[in-house]
Amino acid sequence: TAWFDDVSITEFTDTSYSVMGVNLASLTGASIRTFPEVNVGPIDPAVETTDLTPGFKQLGVDYVRTHDFEGPCDIHQIFPDTGRNPLDSTAYHFALSDSVIKAIVNAGAQVYYRLGNSDTNNTTFDAAWTNTAKWAQVCLQIVKHFNAGWDKGFHYNIRYWEVFNEPDGAVYSGDLTTVHYIVMYRLC
Repeated sequence: TAWFDDVSITEFTDTSYSVMGVNLASLTGASIRTFPEVNVGPIDPAVETTDLTPGFKQLGVDYVRTHDFEGPCDIHQIFPDTGRNPLDSTAYHFALSDSVIKAIVNAGAQVYYRLGNSDTNNTTFDAAWTNTAKWAQVCLQIVKHFNAGWDKGFHYNIRYWEVFNEPDGAVYSGDLTTVHYIVMYRLC
């Protein structure tokens, strides 16, 4: 179901295109706001020798999204045994995600945290999350770890939390149905 207050549909019949250019050296009036948001970085635990912090600071990267790290911030890495109690702090492995989030903050950027799993061929992690209440509790504990100091955590005040990436795609959501996703999203 969708509701619209005001809808207008216009058909464009002009198929000609014009080349457009912008000369940033001669701006007048309002300035153009840069949009330096990225996926991944400034460190990647999988490539321990890479540290892009100086470049991130120079560019003024505002936000770093955690989706494409392929592991350290994935729920199945942080909470690997879905049979465990989500309130048991010993069930969580935060070492890698802590290093990633700390590096983002130290680079002067804010975190856009994706709660979910990266594309993987291991579907056992996805199938286990049909218990939406448990999954939501795990997400809450992760949020509390980074924002409220839970389990030797932090007070980073992360504002943006994405619940899965492309939740309609089987690769990211496994056996998660639309109904499961909506229930889980509301619980988060």
